Amino acid sequence: MFAHASRAVLSFLLLATAVTASPVAMASLEERQGSCLSGLASPARSNNIGRVSIQRNIDQRTDGALLMNNFVTVHVIPAEDIATTRRMTVEVSNSGSSSNTVLLNNYVNTLFESQPCEHIRIDIGPRNVSGGTITNSHVTGCVQLPRPDGTWYVQLER
Repeated sequence: MFAHASRAVLSFLLLATAVTASPVAMASLEERQGSCLSGLASPARSNNIGRVSIQRNIDQRTDGALLMNNFVTVHVIPAEDIATTRRMTVEVSNSGSSSNTVLLNNYVNTLFESQPCEHIRIDIGPRNVSGGTITNSHVTGCVQLPRPDGTWYVQLER
């Protein structure tokens, strides 16, 4: 008799716990933890950390190689007729073990920390390791700048 009664009480307690715990478990992450976390990077995060101006390269039509961190190098090559075509070749090399994104951002006014008017994203994968051989990841592409005014910067997203 005692075993049957204790089983019934235990079942009731487990059921009551499950019922009261369900709304908490099913509540949104923000409600449960007071913040919202995500494993995904938000697209086009921009700030002034690590950004490098490439406006001089654009204005003077000169090549520029930029070491963004220990792994990612960006090489900008403005076209001779960039004033009319607004085209520029961008070469990105990544020797790191994780992927990254290069952001080209255009600001109309950097004096007052305005938000970027234009974003150009260039995704680059991690280095490739195959059969003991390490090969850097490379991306080369022609970029058409959406606007010629303001100041253009390059920076890493992560």
